[in-house]
Amino acid sequence: MAAVLRLATTTDAATEPAALIGHLRQGDYHLFEAGLARRLNLRIAEVRNMVHERAGARLTVSCRAAGFSRNEFEDAYRVIQSTIERMPAPGLCGADWPQQLAELFDLVRPADAELTLRRWRRALAPAFPARFRAVS
Repeated sequence: MAAVLRLATTTDAATEPAALIGHLRQGDYHLFEAGLARRLNLRIAEVRNMVHERAGARLTVSCRAAGFSRNEFEDAYRVIQSTIERMPAPGLCGADWPQQLAELFDLVRPADAELTLRRWRRALAPAFPARFRAVS
């Protein structure tokens, strides 16, 4: 918990995609989730749901909005998939699913990913007391 609190007060370099992937590789998922939440200005619970989503589409859009390159996204996705045991979603995940997500990553423009995040933030806004809402 102290590491997550430290991350919340550190420079933006700690939330750069390469640093976040480093946390994943070291097994520090809580730091990856906290850093991604900070970078996206989303609640950590929402980011945690994205990371654990079976299909991975929300993680794809989030990584695009966070400024990940395709290679950084693929690295993050591979590490997450290799360390979190998942049951494939019926009819969604085949052997070529990682490739399909990479293609989705390429199709989503960063501006569109940011618009999607704004919609998610608005949808989550009622869950936040007004004093905790970030201005976007």
